[in-house]
Amino acid sequence: MTVRYLDQASYKSVTAARSGHWKNASTRWEYHRAAADIVRMTRPASPRDVLEMGTMGVSIVEGSDTIDYAEKWKYPGQAPTYLHDAREIPWPIGNKRYHVFVALRVFQHLWPRQRECFLEARRIARHIVMVAPEKYEVDELRDTSAGITEAQLTEWNDGVPPTLSVQLPDWIGRLHYWNEDALRGR
Repeated sequence: MTVRYLDQASYKSVTAARSGHWKNASTRWEYHRAAADIVRMTRPASPRDVLEMGTMGVSIVEGSDTIDYAEKWKYPGQAPTYLHDAREIPWPIGNKRYHVFVALRVFQHLWPRQRECFLEARRIARHIVMVAPEKYEVDELRDTSAGITEAQLTEWNDGVPPTLSVQLPDWIGRLHYWNEDALRGR
């Protein structure tokens, strides 16, 4: 099965009519592009080998599986594969079910269960692609959101750092990627 990745034209088309979160869609394209490049490098056999969390209706792999919760999923004509609040552990997904798990600027919103959610991602996937800010200071979300440092992620992964870590513009954070070897046995 052919795996099709989000390209800039499709991204612009999908985000053009949206507001709020997508007000700076042009800047967000860069991390979507980088994440798509990494997922492409992992070579999933089919779109259904990819699980994306919190896509807000913009998946980097066309036809990938998605996980989100009802309060954040309001995209006509689309439904997540798993309608599930990720902070509720365990996730309804089998061990190593997915080739790759993708979460772009989602994990800061999983406070205070970020560590447990990372461990679930590690349990269900052979590769992880994540973008997370190290600082997250939004007054109205202070009780439910917090930044995540690379040191925290490394600690959660039994001291094994990401295979790749790239600093993005400061409000976006860092792109982290763990390959199968960095997650092996975990």
